[in-house]
Amino acid sequence: MITGVPCAPPCTPSADELKKVEYIPSLSDVKSQRVVKTRLITIGNKLRAEEQKKKEKAAKEEQKRAYGAILQLKQRQRAEIYALNKVMTELENENFRKFMEEHSADTLPV
Repeated sequence: MITGVPCAPPCTPSADELKKVEYIPSLSDVKSQRVVKTRLITIGNKLRAEEQKKKEKAAKEEQKRAYGAILQLKQRQRAEIYALNKVMTELENENFRKFMEEHSADTLPV
């Protein structure tokens, strides 16, 4: 007896008592400890799952960005190749015309 009031050791309230008052686990009895422990484990699992989802989402976004960068690089390289091909074709045609002018002038009788 602490202050002259008889008391019982802490225990988990019954279902009827839970309906009447808000129960805060005292952690003095095993059942309360188990309930709190399972709640903490559940909360921890949910947080880990959310973190995993965030990481997966970030990884997918990074993959999309990398894929987009690769596509842009390929597109730029293709444009450069086409431009270079055009310049080389023009140069080759010009050299061929010069060559034909020089050789056709040599073969014609004066």
